[in-house]
Amino acid sequence: MYGIFGFLGGVGVATVWSYYYLLGIGVVVCFCIYLIHLPKKYLAFVIGFIFGVSRFLFSIPHFDTSDVAYYRDISRTVTVEGIIMSEVDVRSDRQYILIKTLYIFDQGYRYAVHGKLLVKAGRYPEYAYGDRVKIKTKPVSPPTFDTFSYSDLLAKDDIYVVAYNPKIYLLEHGQGELFWELVFGIKKILSEQINMLFSEPEAGLVAGLLLGLRRSIPQGIMDDFSRAGLTHILAISGYNVSLMVVIFGLFFRNAGRKWRFFGMLGGIILLVLFTGFSASIIRAALMGGFVLFAILSGRKSNGLLMLFLSAFIMVFLQPRMLTVDLSFQLSFLATLGLIVCLPFIEKYFKKLPLFLEENLSVTLAAQVFTTPFILYKFGKFSLIAPIANILFLPFVPVIMFFSFFGIATSYVFSPFALIFNAVAWVLLKIMLAGVHFMANLPGAYVIF
Repeated sequence: MYGIFGFLGGVGVATVWSYYYLLGIGVVVCFCIYLIHLPKKYLAFVIGFIFGVSRFLFSIPHFDTSDVAYYRDISRTVTVEGIIMSEVDVRSDRQYILIKTLYIFDQGYRYAVHGKLLVKAGRYPEYAYGDRVKIKTKPVSPPTFDTFSYSDLLAKDDIYVVAYNPKIYLLEHGQGELFWELVFGIKKILSEQINMLFSEPEAGLVAGLLLGLRRSIPQGIMDDFSRAGLTHILAISGYNVSLMVVIFGLFFRNAGRKWRFFGMLGGIILLVLFTGFSASIIRAALMGGFVLFAILSGRKSNGLLMLFLSAFIMVFLQPRMLTVDLSFQLSFLATLGLIVCLPFIEKYFKKLPLFLEENLSVTLAAQVFTTPFILYKFGKFSLIAPIANILFLPFVPVIMFFSFFGIATSYVFSPFALIFNAVAWVLLKIMLAGVHFMANLPGAYVIF
């Protein structure tokens, strides 16, 4: 545990120290020599710290002519050829397309290159994973603003060059991996089915809850959920992982212990595949997998150890995540609050009905560490969040249940689908109206 603390601290310090990394390593090595005679936990912390600083150092990119980022910020137009390497992020008025680059054509010459290129294009024509395209553009570095570094955020995913509104030429389809084409194809089919069964904005909410797609949710509704402190409802996270584990656990309840474990683990993997690879869902999936393994092996799971172990894995793979990824930071702090503070908070609500006790305790525990961070980062806070969570959080699993089976039965027997979808639609209407009412109460939202 001390080694993990040291590693996370080393990555964080390396991020802040900028060009003084090597000085920091030298100082820590000196400390290591001094601490060698102290308890092993301190030595583990120092070694972890050095490892964290070193990991960040090795993550710093060095570009040459074979990297597409070498050609950013040049004054001339170039042509980049590549393959769309992930699901296209489609918004109401634009598309974000991530390209795995293959070649760049500059001043009459063709060069083989590698690296990622993020393209911000118009809404139409639409493109899909696996499309091979040519792009005429002036590649640029991601911008850095006074209060936000888009450059650091993209660097977390090894993206160092972007293109705005380029000319795009489609060369051919189906150049991606068959597995991911199948996954994204199924996700697109399910999204289209949701749009057929539900009208907006209910369709957008269902797509957000089941598939992690929030792009069609109107900004006004997003603002209502933010003011009411309910944005986490629309984000796929640990709550959804828990529901998936329960559902698959019930499905495999008559199977052996090992098969039940693999069934529940398969449910977590499916959720990650179909909802995207956000920091919150990966952290929750890692924690869920660790807990399942602990149960299978007959050991008592340690929530705090599982949380920091999952954070270690994620930060090791993407060091910049620790300081720039808000999704990771908020989900980590919320989970930390649940693990550390929930047992103490529950004691004060034992006399309340079970419904109120669970929801109020969980809401307050999750906010212990996230509230100071939100105030520091955004300067705003929802005063009605505890009440709003008590009222509307129970709607989520019920809506997910009825909408999921409504979509599933729509392919088999539409009368059943109508019943399931009608119940989900009524609950969605009630939740939307209630959230809008609470979000617009005087003093519901405080800005500092």
